[in-house]
Amino acid sequence: MNQPIELFTSSPTRLVRKKRGRQTTRLGLLAFILAIAGVSEWAYSTLVDSRHIEKEPGLVVDRGALSFFRHVMEQDYLIGLSGGKSALLELSMVSPVERLQSSRLAALYGEDEATANKSYKGKRVIVSGEIVAVRVNLNDDVIVELPGTRPFSNVQAVLHKDVKRYTGPILKGENVRLYCKVHGKTLDDSASLVYLTDCESIDFSNEAREYSAHLTEKMNTWLQTGGAHEFPSDFAASYFLATYLTGTRLPGENPCRLNQVSLDQCVSALESVDTQALFEMARGDLERWRQWLVLRPLARYVSSR
Repeated sequence: MNQPIELFTSSPTRLVRKKRGRQTTRLGLLAFILAIAGVSEWAYSTLVDSRHIEKEPGLVVDRGALSFFRHVMEQDYLIGLSGGKSALLELSMVSPVERLQSSRLAALYGEDEATANKSYKGKRVIVSGEIVAVRVNLNDDVIVELPGTRPFSNVQAVLHKDVKRYTGPILKGENVRLYCKVHGKTLDDSASLVYLTDCESIDFSNEAREYSAHLTEKMNTWLQTGGAHEFPSDFAASYFLATYLTGTRLPGENPCRLNQVSLDQCVSALESVDTQALFEMARGDLERWRQWLVLRPLARYVSSR
């Protein structure tokens, strides 16, 4: 029986619920498989070698494979933020966004403000709760009041100045999830209220696109110029190379090879593709890239198995 799970999607207004299935998780699971199950066998580390290495004539960067790489990284980043099975999460390149009830945050500040500040002040979190009241202050800020620990101690969630950053209903009684920066208490007083600032709808699609585009640019540079990589670890570099090479085996007409298609279109296009088979087919190309990218087999590697 399919169980509902929460995934961050390209929805412009909210975190939506989707059922677990091959299509909705295909890219994310591929990323996790590449990084954890298979890349350990491919794991290579940087060779410290100052000699100039000539690039093999046949090693041409496949733009379609780079597009596939970008789509995989975009989806994996979103899954990592939600705390799901993410290769980037395993590689410590993304951290899940913490979620908590507004009343829980208020309780933590009520118990020990100094400790709560160390954990949350300045940090962005997802806070949920029922809207108790809505008001506008003297600075024309819209403030959504969420439950605290007792009456008249509501958490004050100040919406972002850019009205486009929050498009959900602002009605008393509505249950909301807001992505906010924790400001903490406004006064050094036990009765002071907890404030959240720059609250907006939960939508990390733009952030994910920017992240994956930047990572793809670094990958392209590495493939073009060769030599030592600039990724956080050799295991990460091996995972990225495996993902790229898997994309080179994707059929030329597959939308995932096009940079302009959306993530949803790419995920749908992989419904009829055996991505595990692509991964196996790409193994043979690794050795051809190894010398150019100055990699050698790792003596030790990290694996979840």
